[in-house]
Amino acid sequence: MQNRPTEIEITQVAAMGANERLHYFLTRAIEAEEIWSLGNANGWELQQRDGRELVPIWPYLELARINKIQKISTASPQATSLDHFFQNILPSMIEQKIDLEVVCMPGTAGRLITATDLYAILEGMLEAGEYYLEG
Repeated sequence: MQNRPTEIEITQVAAMGANERLHYFLTRAIEAEEIWSLGNANGWELQQRDGRELVPIWPYLELARINKIQKISTASPQATSLDHFFQNILPSMIEQKIDLEVVCMPGTAGRLITATDLYAILEGMLEAGEYYLEG
């Protein structure tokens, strides 16, 4: 299991399209069994874009750290287990109508996805070992 991205991988991620970033995130998060975001003692940091509340997420500390450097914020990279994310955080985000930005990189937006859609994809992956993106 790979615990961190290589420099080449980081460069490749920055050049990926939206659906490629989602696929990358899902694959690596399942392998690493953790999810990273930026936050503080009160939880993960919410961002606003086009009237939507978003939480940025990454599969690795290094990717969260790269994005932290680009932001003027008191937030720092924080991890949670994939299980806790799936069982507790995503259902709470669904209830609060908070969306996710998957693998944003400096100067490039990540893949926007609703918590409901990400939950359904992860549920399918965890139950069947595979998933499909529509669209």
